[in-house]
Amino acid sequence: MDGQNDFFTWQSLATFAGTATATTAIVNGVRSVWPTVGSAAALGLGVSLVLCLVAAVIDPATGQIVFARPFATYLIAIVNGFFVFASAAGLSAGGAAVVHGETKNAATPRGADGATNARTPAPRFWKSWF
Repeated sequence: MDGQNDFFTWQSLATFAGTATATTAIVNGVRSVWPTVGSAAALGLGVSLVLCLVAAVIDPATGQIVFARPFATYLIAIVNGFFVFASAAGLSAGGAAVVHGETKNAATPRGADGATNARTPAPRFWKSWF
């Protein structure tokens, strides 16, 4: 495929916006297929860290894996993973609000177990992670 028709390339995935978008799509896709996967926030953090660490070992010029990087490269990749997670969580919350009119409110009535009093909706792609 030529570059104009690619959805994602290594170059676009290695950007902040590309990694945040990929994290959002992966987590929301997994949660749509397996709604009982567990904590979306934990899954999102894991995906964002993995994507940032993979981006740290890929040589952008050749696309080859290079593990011999300075320690700081991996440290920065981990910090970037947290930034990507924060952005992806915001994208997910914003997408849920736009698509479904959902908003998370601290004043939502909750039972003794922490669950809301409303019935659980069917799984859907755009759902807030928190």
